[in-house]
Amino acid sequence: MLYMENPLNPATKVKSSLNLQNTIIWILGLFLLLAASGSVTESIISSLLLFIAGIITLPPTFRLLEKILPHKISGGFRAIIIVILTGLATSFMPNAPTETPVDPPETIIDSATKVAENPVVSIQKDWAKVAEFNAGENKQSPSFSLEGGQQKLVYNLKGSSNSYCTIYLVEEGTSLDEVGGFPIVSLSEAKSDETLLRKSAGQYYFDLRVGNGSCGIELFEMRNKEFFD
Repeated sequence: MLYMENPLNPATKVKSSLNLQNTIIWILGLFLLLAASGSVTESIISSLLLFIAGIITLPPTFRLLEKILPHKISGGFRAIIIVILTGLATSFMPNAPTETPVDPPETIIDSATKVAENPVVSIQKDWAKVAEFNAGENKQSPSFSLEGGQQKLVYNLKGSSNSYCTIYLVEEGTSLDEVGGFPIVSLSEAKSDETLLRKSAGQYYFDLRVGNGSCGIELFEMRNKEFFD
């Protein structure tokens, strides 16, 4: 005769409840053991605490502990121990690294804007005009400064074959009539040309002696100049 268990029987309900509770305990115990093995590389202490919690949770190992210990452990006290061990294990786990925000890639427009706001400045040497003077008779130019770089004098005598122009470069504070001097250019007819000079840094002026024509001069000096790329 086949015997069917009555699902409404209280004994059947208690048995089903115990089976469910036992299944949950097994799942929790296995989970703690897996967590212990997975956390070995991160924290030995956390791994050890989780392993102990798993041993206490699993029914076979817990029964073995009860045989070793002098006193029996109640279910409530057992649950408290498991919670404490799990909490301690969590506290010993290292904090997750904070992700550093990554700046968005720079676009061509951004690069062009930065270049426009901060242009690249290069220093190069170039001829800079220092003085310009014209005279149709004996005359002195205004004073000007030289920085000691290489100089270039461009001159142009307009007139005839009887024209002449003698050009002196005189230090400020001295007079050609008092100290004399040698001309840097002496022309006896209409002519255009240029010549290089090497005067020291200081204040100077031109003294031109001109006859039967018009003499124009331009003085350049090699100086540093800023070029914006």
